[in-house]
This record gives sequence, C-alpha cells and structure tokens, in this order.
Amino acid sequence: MSHRSKKIALGTAVGVAGCSLSAVFLGAGTANATTTSKPVELQVENRTTESVHAAIARNEDSDRGSVRSQDINGVPALPASEFELAPKSSTDSYSMELLGKWNSYLEGNKAVKKLSYRNHFAIQASFDQGLSKSQAHFSHEGDTSLESESKKWPVSLSKESEDSDLVVSVEEKEDPAEGFAKKYKIVINERSAIESETPITVDVKKLTSSGRAVYKATIPERTKRLTSIPSSIKIKPYSILGRGLDPSSGQEIGQVLPVGEPTIDHTNKTLTIPKVDFHFEHPEGYYPNYFLTVKDGAVVSNSTDVTRAPGPPADLDQGAITNISAAPATGQPVTPNGVAQEPLKLKLTAAGETVSPDHHPELNNLYDYVYFRDSSGKLITGMYEERTTGGYSTVTDAKGSYINKMAGIQQSSNDANRVYLSTTKGTPNTFRAHLNVSKSQQSPEVRVERGDIAETAQGNASQGFSLTRQIANPAGAGSFHHFNGEKPDSSLLTRYSALAVFSSLPQKNPYSGNLTLQNNAATARIDQLDLFDTTPHIQTQLINAEGTYVSVPMLAT
Repeated sequence: MSHRSKKIALGTAVGVAGCSLSAVFLGAGTANATTTSKPVELQVENRTTESVHAAIARNEDSDRGSVRSQDINGVPALPASEFELAPKSSTDSYSMELLGKWNSYLEGNKAVKKLSYRNHFAIQASFDQGLSKSQAHFSHEGDTSLESESKKWPVSLSKESEDSDLVVSVEEKEDPAEGFAKKYKIVINERSAIESETPITVDVKKLTSSGRAVYKATIPERTKRLTSIPSSIKIKPYSILGRGLDPSSGQEIGQVLPVGEPTIDHTNKTLTIPKVDFHFEHPEGYYPNYFLTVKDGAVVSNSTDVTRAPGPPADLDQGAITNISAAPATGQPVTPNGVAQEPLKLKLTAAGETVSPDHHPELNNLYDYVYFRDSSGKLITGMYEERTTGGYSTVTDAKGSYINKMAGIQQSSNDANRVYLSTTKGTPNTFRAHLNVSKSQQSPEVRVERGDIAETAQGNASQGFSLTRQIANPAGAGSFHHFNGEKPDSSLLTRYSALAVFSSLPQKNPYSGNLTLQNNAATARIDQLDLFDTTPHIQTQLINAEGTYVSVPMLAT
C-alpha cells in the first residue's frame, strides 16, 4: 500500500490526498507558469434543530491550482479550527481564493497557453464532537484558453458520506461582496429517515394505596417506517410533559430512553422501538388533577389525567407478605453506559414460600406494584439525568440486549420475578424495593457495583483490530447504545462505517466505507482496503459486547 505525504491544517492548508493533480496537457515542454486568483465568498448554514460542529479542510499544493484563505476587503479567512453552529443559524461570510495557473506549452512550433483550475476543499460536520461525522468534498475544476470562460465554472459537491446523520449541499447565492467573483452557501441538513410512525399511547397506573401517590407509566412498542436503512439511526428520547388544569401550563418533567434494543426489518424498512416505562410521584401543588403527555418529535400523545389512573385492585391484599427482597442475580458490576443491565431476583415471600403462579397465585399480581427508591429515599424514575447531576438509573422489567451473565444463572420461569437495573452513575447503586398496596413494606438495602466503562482498541483497520471486550454484532437488529449516558439520545448502528480522518481531507475517495466482523465478532477490518489506499488513518464508531459506545479515531490502514 502506498501512502502519499500530506501537508495539513484547519482553514489554512491541507495537502491533497486521493486527487490526481498531475499535468493533463502534453507538449514539448512548459515555458512558464503564472498564478491567477478567483476570490469567492463562503458561508456555512446549519438548518438542523441541534448544534453542529464543523471544520473546513482545503488543499495547498498543486501543479494546477490550490485554495488559499486570507482576509479580503474585510471578509475574514476561513476558521483555523473546528467551529460550532447553533441550531437554525448561519456563519458570517468567509473568504476563499481559488488559485489557477496559466501554463505555456510548445506544441510543435506553436505556443499554447492554458488556464487550469484544480481546487478542492472539504467540510466535516457532526452533531457531537468526536462522534459520528459527515464528510463532503467540493471541487472547482477546468481547463480553458479564455479566462472569461473560467468565471462560469461553479463550485460543486463531488462526493459525500452517504450514511451519516447529516447531509450537505451547496447553493450559489447572488450579490457577492465587493471584490468577490462568486458567493456560495454550504448547507447542513439532518438526513430524514422517518416516513411515517404509529401514534403514542400511554398506560398509567397508580402503584400505592396511601401516602404520596407513585405511578408507573408504560409507552407500548411503536413502529416507524423508514425511507431507507442508514448505517446509524438516531433515536430521540421521549419527552415527558406534566401540567395542571391549565393546558398552557405544561412543562417537561423528564426524558425517557428505551433500554430494550430497537429492531430493524430490512425487507419492510421499519424500525420498532420497544416498550419503555418510567415512574413518577404526584407533584406537590397539583391536587387533585395532574395531566401527563408524551412527545416524540412532532408526534404527541393524548393527555392522561393521572388522578383517574387505576390503583391496586380492592381484592389485592399484601397482608400475607412477610418479606420482600431484590438481590443481584449475578453479583457482577454493571457498566454505567445506560444499557448494560444487572438482573435482580425480585422475591415476595408468604408463609415461607416465594410468591409465584404455583405458590400463592392470588398474590402474584403484587409484583406489578413494586417500585424502587435509592438509599436517600429518592424514587428511581428511569428518567434521564445528565452526568453532571450524578447520572441516572432504571429498574424495569424491559429486558435489553446487554445483560450481565454468569454460569448457572437461569431466567426465571416467571418474568414478573425478574427486573433489570441499568445506570450511568459513577458510584455504586444502593436502593430498596418498596410495596405499598395495603401496607408499606420495603426490602433490605441492595447494592450493585459500578463496572469500568473504559475501552481500548488493538490492531489496525487493514489486518483487523479488536476491542478489549469484543465487538457487538450489528447484523440483524443492530447494536444499540445511549452514548454512554453522556447525552439524552440513543443510536442504533445497522453496520459499522469507516471514514478517512480529517487530516486526510480533502479527498475524493473515499468518504465512507464499511467494516466487516470476523472471528465471531472478535475483530473488525475494512471491507474494501483499496478505497483507503491514500489514507493513512481511518476513524469509526463501534459498540462493544456490553453496549458501550467506542469512538476509534486513528486506526492505521
């Protein structure tokens, strides 16, 4: 494999990789070459509803032309580093000079003079620094004997990564600033993959019979029809809104992310979001009526008056319950990434026996009314909390894909006896199970240790590399993660993509490739190595076998 030398800078100079810049006109020899400049005005616009991080790379050295950037008539040079664009906003104008060269040739006894442009620049954009990125390449090329002809040549989008969250386009604008030949706007949009989706319904029930009311809300499984199956599908959290009698008084009380893994139907192009539940207490000052609404983007559920939610049945009596416990099933630490789960052996005991469909079946429904509080007495709601506030935990009967396992541990024959804990907290989880149907009972304190979220990669992209905890297989359902609890979003990877690192840009090929898994998903490697022949390093996003998101930015090819 050959690697060409490159000269790199952000907004100042980037050596061309993958672009043929050799002379295209043949003759007896070159007599001389002079440089000419076409100043263009450039803006970058973010049309998404989220902040976008962007950076611009351009070529410096070329025997036919290059891109230069400096202040022109008060219009500043391109940014020298990554910059952030607020939602629905545009940058001020930047100046960029497209450099061409006049070359004189002898064709026989006749002198020929040609003007050649070979200008390339690229933009890299992402919703989050260091995470999934979109790359786009722009070109301005041509050869002519008439300089007036060159003024008609546009800057055009020649290639972009096709499977990213963002899509990039270029628009030519009117009225460039004084001294500029052209004005262009680079537009960043979110790639829309949702064609239609089922409505949101919410099932709310009251878990307690006395004291401050505790509720459990369940959002059933939902299906979204996709226009295509991208490599990465962004999944927004449900937004939970609460209000009193005044419909205009609603405000967000939390965000909820599914722990169970979404599934993809490649044939019918559908995405199924699994059921998700959360808990909340009747808020102070909202008596007697309190309404709950759930939003997913533009889809909004009907408002539910939780004061009308059904409580425990009158004939369900916990008087016979002598003990409640919730012991960790494996005793292993749980990785604090928001999706890894430790099973809990939830048990209610009556007359010395564990309540089950076979023993005291009339009490078995009591499992549906158990809720959890942490060691300080705070209700474990399952709603997202930022790491800066300590993170959050969920205890749910929704089984995900990344569950702690231990030899000899079997799934209970009754799923109501097993719940699952996930967390993003940086400290061990200590909590108690509570039951308050006809009296108040609680379990002894339970402690689940925190695991290690760190990850390392070994090897290279051409021969194959591995993660210290193996690679999750994205075939079929995909690989699901919560960005390690660092943001209230989720993502489902349907395949592992690879991009040339920013220091290799601008570059015509490739802007994206794919990794294939080998050795039972123990290693991964680039599927078409020749595409990356001029790229010394690639970056990729991966998920390991316990659901941790891993960004590997500098794998050697």
